[in-house]
Amino acid sequence: MGLFFDSDDELSPDYFSEVQNFLRVHPDLDLVASATTMVFADGTEVARKVMGTASAADQILSSQLATQGMFLRTAFLREVGGWNESLLLWDDWELAFRLLHRGARTAWLPGRAWHRIYQHGDSITGTDFTSRHEQILRAFAAVSQSFTSTDTSLALALAFRQVLIAGKLYNEGSYVLSKFYYHQALNGQSHSESSSVTPTASLSGWHPSFLASLLLRCLYRYTCWGGRGGWYLAIRLTHWLA
Repeated sequence: MGLFFDSDDELSPDYFSEVQNFLRVHPDLDLVASATTMVFADGTEVARKVMGTASAADQILSSQLATQGMFLRTAFLREVGGWNESLLLWDDWELAFRLLHRGARTAWLPGRAWHRIYQHGDSITGTDFTSRHEQILRAFAAVSQSFTSTDTSLALALAFRQVLIAGKLYNEGSYVLSKFYYHQALNGQSHSESSSVTPTASLSGWHPSFLASLLLRCLYRYTCWGGRGGWYLAIRLTHWLA
């Protein structure tokens, strides 16, 4: 088993001993998950919010599993195809989705948030959505290709995640891109006036119900107005609708 880690982040000194003890009790696990601590430029430290589940739909919406929070069985990582090297962004989000969707035997390391993960404005993750929208769309497309339109909870989760990004793009003044992501979520069609945007993240054959469409519209407007915690609302709505 192993852990992937960025060179400028700080590993909790007792992490491996705690994982070792945990695996003695749970030897059959494919994935030991853990919450991590985000450190921002002003020195503020915030524990990443997690649902503590092994739900692929929850991963789509919360990104609860990040690179440094996944201690993986090597054989299972290879079984699911490893990292998607075509993705320049959100590759850990997509990998974690695949792991959970393929049934990784998962448990969360209890006790606290682990490690210190530094949030840099010049990192590949960045601080805005507009400059990264094409990479985000590719990650959405990769996830959408991993399941079928009959997986209602996953289709709903992806649609809700798209409207959350659409709302963030609106907040940044990227109204055309916001409109594109919004309509992608509602019906998988491009309504963008920008020819540089390609509708690659739609899920063929799936369309939200009338109620789901209404809730997608409401969540979009809530996010556009600066509402917080939209990801958590989306998780609750996905569980309810599915």
